[in-house]
Amino acid sequence: MYAFVFFSYVAATKIISFFYIVAPLGMAMMAIASYKIQRQLQLSGKARLARILTPTLLTACILSIFNPERILSIHNPQSTNRTTKINNVVVYRNLSQHIPRGATILVNANKNEHMLAMFYNTNLRVYEHLPYPEVWDSLMQHNTPIVAFASRPGYELPDSIINCSNVTVIYTGLE
Repeated sequence: MYAFVFFSYVAATKIISFFYIVAPLGMAMMAIASYKIQRQLQLSGKARLARILTPTLLTACILSIFNPERILSIHNPQSTNRTTKINNVVVYRNLSQHIPRGATILVNANKNEHMLAMFYNTNLRVYEHLPYPEVWDSLMQHNTPIVAFASRPGYELPDSIINCSNVTVIYTGLE
């Protein structure tokens, strides 16, 4: 319960809060199952097997959860994905310097990085693409200020959007 309160109100993270209620229940069920198996082994005369069961299960759980190979590949300094992500985080952190006052919409962000951009810029709604044509037309009619990346891997904004008066184009490159 303390973890739920801390992460929901003190840290105010964007992690799904029910995880902090459900995870301890899962851990408790695993502990009960391990205890019952260990107890049955002790009663059946296999005390040596019962003694090594808990450390073995604990080691297997830790290795399956933390997966050292995956962690090493993510934190490898030569990884192009890692350097790309670091570059894009710097762009998203410094984005507020390029955004005009009153702009609340950013379009043309990298695929699957819209949440990252919103994390560093809480006043923005970020899209990895352009809004639907009906929504875009409505935004243009109401002269809503919009910020857009000029290009991202795999897509460049068309000139018709770059030349709109209420669209501020950011030429800082995303990788």
